Amino acid sequence: HAFFARDSIVVTPQLRYSNIKGSVFDFFTFSEVSPGRFFEYGLNVAYNYQLTDHVLLSAEALGRERQFRDAHRSDTYFAPAASVTFQNVLPCTCDIKARYQHRNNNSDDSFATYDADQVSLSLIARF
Repeated sequence: HAFFARDSIVVTPQLRYSNIKGSVFDFFTFSEVSPGRFFEYGLNVAYNYQLTDHVLLSAEALGRERQFRDAHRSDTYFAPAASVTFQNVLPCTCDIKARYQHRNNNSDDSFATYDADQVSLSLIARF
């Protein structure tokens, strides 16, 4: 319990190293890039509130930094999200989750900088 009897905070650190061989030619910068060779670290923080026995509200934010090894490129990614999960509302051990996420990636490479909005509807089955 974070603040109330029906809430929680989940903090998930992230660390990823990728050393996938191979490169592609970037026609915009006229150089070879290796998109699979990078080091990444970040943090995801989620606040969950159990509104009723069957409704879970969540707000979260993911931030991460990615350093590419063979290119002079660094990406900073930030993605806040909100979701509502309807738990045990179907005749199965499954939930329905509606989620919205705004994704922002700032990069040294202007072609890799973007803003995007993502909406998803998921069926989550528990075994």
